[in-house]
Amino acid sequence: MRWKYSPLLSSQFPSRYCIVAAPELESGHAVIGEEIMETSFYRNAYSMFTYSTYFQVLFYFLVIKPAITLFFSLFFLIVCVTLLVLVVPAPIVLRVCRGIGKWQAVVAVEVLIVGVK
Repeated sequence: MRWKYSPLLSSQFPSRYCIVAAPELESGHAVIGEEIMETSFYRNAYSMFTYSTYFQVLFYFLVIKPAITLFFSLFFLIVCVTLLVLVVPAPIVLRVCRGIGKWQAVVAVEVLIVGVK
């Protein structure tokens, strides 16, 4: 079993390819030595779980992301709400909140992409 990048999907997502089995050869759907995309959900799920970078992504989403979310939630509740009540700095506060949200989204996507590659 080895991971390749699927041409059908975006190049960021791995797909599991396997060596051709006897039924595919006998039916004429494949050639000897060719690798075909694995279609079994259970085999793909098992190989994803045993893939080494899966745990890096899992660690991020179970340990790091909740800490970031908790910190920024407290920041939004304490600092941003009090500044929004003052009305004058409200546009700046809303821009800062939007920027922090975009930053969190970019970090999550980068962790997923680095974990996949």
